[in-house]
Amino acid sequence: MGNPAEERRIFEGFLEASPMFAGVAVSGWSQPKLDPPDIECGLADGRKIGVELTSWLEESQIGRAKSIESFEKSIRDAIEPEPPNETEHHIRFLWP
Repeated sequence: MGNPAEERRIFEGFLEASPMFAGVAVSGWSQPKLDPPDIECGLADGRKIGVELTSWLEESQIGRAKSIESFEKSIRDAIEPEPPNETEHHIRFLWP
C-alpha cells in the first residue's frame, strides 16, 4: 500500500471487527519505520506478529462482480431445482 495514514485506518477497522489474532488479544501495535511489515502487533501471550497490508481489487470491480453474482443467483433460484448435468463434457454454466 505505502500510505501510512491509510494503513493505520484499515488496521484500526480490522481490529474493531476482529480484535484477536489466532484467538489471542492484541496488546499493542505500531507502524515501524522500516517497511515491511506495515504493522507490528504485540499479542497478550508475548508473541509478535508482522502484518503486511495489500489490496487486490478496486471497489468498482467488487461492485460489478456482486451485481453479476446477484443476477446469476436470481436465475438459479428461478430454475430450482437445477436438472442433473448429464452432458459428456459436464458444462457447468452457460450465460448469454
